[in-house]
Amino acid sequence: QAPEYRRAYLAEGDRRATLEQAFNRTFPGLSVKEVAISDLGRIEDDVQMRFLLEVPDYARRDGDGLRFTPFGAGLRYAEAFASLSTRKQDLVIGDPSETRFTYRYKLPPGWAVTELPEPAAGDGEAAAFEVRYRQEPPAGPEGGALVAEGHVTFKAGRVPAAGYRAFHDLLGQLDRA
Repeated sequence: QAPEYRRAYLAEGDRRATLEQAFNRTFPGLSVKEVAISDLGRIEDDVQMRFLLEVPDYARRDGDGLRFTPFGAGLRYAEAFASLSTRKQDLVIGDPSETRFTYRYKLPPGWAVTELPEPAAGDGEAAAFEVRYRQEPPAGPEGGALVAEGHVTFKAGRVPAAGYRAFHDLLGQLDRA
């Protein structure tokens, strides 16, 4: 996906607006406070992005606490790549790719995580994923931040019709993670 990121974020003055547009469906009403991107001219290097978002109404009440989904409520993998329950023809999903991600959430002072989702992973013929959650120690450098990290790998550009159902199910597992 590096070429798409390079094209989308090449114009330094448009980066905030581009990022807001990219995340608006996932986090409605957000505003971008900071965005930093690695040197996009160095095509031999991975594209790396760091950003800080402000998201209103991010969490919902759950008893005495708040509950939120770290990755928002936008487009899901199964919806984007495998929306049908079966296929008669092979599915072309694009070039093989791997996306690695780390999201850090700074909690308000005095707040703590009371429940984390279980780690999840899946591996199939066409794709693989892993998602893990943890809370940094309060005295650590990130001051108790909630960390969600993992990877999504598309191993091939084509999913054979015979393997489509397994691919569909794997992406459903990823969405639930």
